[in-house]
Amino acid sequence: MRYGTILLFFSLQMILSSCVYDIDRSKIPECYSDDECPEGKECSEDNACVKPATDTDDKGNDSDSGVIEGVAVSGRAVMGQGLPTESYATGDVYLTLVTECPSMTNPSPGETATVIITGAKLDAAGDYVPFIFDPVPEGTFYLTGFFDHNGNADADAPAPDTNDVIGGFDSTGDGAACVQVDVGAESLSDVEITLDFAYAF
Repeated sequence: MRYGTILLFFSLQMILSSCVYDIDRSKIPECYSDDECPEGKECSEDNACVKPATDTDDKGNDSDSGVIEGVAVSGRAVMGQGLPTESYATGDVYLTLVTECPSMTNPSPGETATVIITGAKLDAAGDYVPFIFDPVPEGTFYLTGFFDHNGNADADAPAPDTNDVIGGFDSTGDGAACVQVDVGAESLSDVEITLDFAYAF
């Protein structure tokens, strides 16, 4: 009886060993949730820890990397006319790059970027302040802006009001006032916009 028990034990052990070695380790789930994966990886539908997929542009840059490819665009905003009263000589200049020439009815078409120059002193024709947008991607843009002489513009949604001096707006419909900026692979440093129209609305 003891001899039969020993044989049965060894038989069962061989069967179990055979089962263990026949297991395909590649099919064992590595994870069931992201919490079970190392930092920087997530649990896939196949229960494997993998690096998250990222969308890339035609240059191989990750769209979620937070890095914008582009060059610097700089120049100056020039006062083209005097202000209504000398007491309004100091204010903030708001400049915006847009994708279409702005008009009085559509002042910010395709807004791309805005810079604010605070405490600008522009009390005579020819006075100017420097500006820079950086980075700006390749493409064609239009520069528009205004001198907020009374300091009441909303920085989150800037727009001119009565007696602010504006520039770059297609006020006549012929595109003559549009300031086109063609951005390529090299930085631009000579862009100029003239603030020469007193907003009357």
